Amino acid sequence: LLFMERKISCVSLNVSEGFFRSTRGYELHYTVLSPLNGNSSSCIVFHHGLSDHSGRHIAFLSQLALKTSLTVLTYDCHGHGCSPPFDAHKRAYVQSPHHLVEDYENFVKHVVKSCHGFEHIFAFGYSMGGMTVILAALKNQSLYKGVLLTSALTDCVFDQNPVSIAIKVLLLRFINYFIPTYGLIPRRSVECGIRDPAAVEAMKVDTLWYRGKLRVGTALSLIDGCKIIQSNVQNLKLPIFAQHATNDVACDIRAFHCFCANVGSKDICFHIINEGFHDLHHDPETSSCLKNLVTWLHNHS
Repeated sequence: LLFMERKISCVSLNVSEGFFRSTRGYELHYTVLSPLNGNSSSCIVFHHGLSDHSGRHIAFLSQLALKTSLTVLTYDCHGHGCSPPFDAHKRAYVQSPHHLVEDYENFVKHVVKSCHGFEHIFAFGYSMGGMTVILAALKNQSLYKGVLLTSALTDCVFDQNPVSIAIKVLLLRFINYFIPTYGLIPRRSVECGIRDPAAVEAMKVDTLWYRGKLRVGTALSLIDGCKIIQSNVQNLKLPIFAQHATNDVACDIRAFHCFCANVGSKDICFHIINEGFHDLHHDPETSSCLKNLVTWLHNHS
């Protein structure tokens, strides 16, 4: 795995940007936010959501780094943000949930641990990133000190008729055999997921945000990833911090309640954000969400 990095200094943070080459051959863009007063052996590794990119969360992650004195590392996953492939039909295409986990583990082992020397890692995921870090933790719990979740995806077909689901999945697999990158499923408007008007306007002009329909292969990857979580959730023993909003239309909070009821961990801190939307990193309650997370990390670092 190869990586290159450049550093940018600001008043309170050292910001490094670079690329690392995953074992699948893609050079993925990453960012490191290091507090000037930070000297901990612990760090936070963040994974963004579907169609998303790490840059959209930098303000939240920078505050998290400053308030905890922990370094935060994040990257744009395959086909997202500043990471290739850049072909129009491959943007926001996830062929397999295992690819997400493999890239995350590559980043943790070869950039976070080997290149930056961190020993204790908190796996942090937003939306699809929540699914990714849960799967990564289930695969190798010894790599992580805890799991942090914002609006995590744990069941994308929650409360749907089982027969209807089976028919839809069968149809998706048929289409996937021929045209896996085909955009089939319409997306909700930006306003359905974000309460902050400024963030809504920023997303509308964000050229790194994927605006197309959900691809067939991506939909199947999310379904398959959630199935793995549901089949193995009782094996997850790590400490968990989670925040989820009651008005989240992308990742139903009832599905996350089921996750919490079945997870094997005995150390779970779950904050419910009443009336909040999916994107709690750009919300009127963002400051309280940040405060909750910082408090938990101070008690677990």
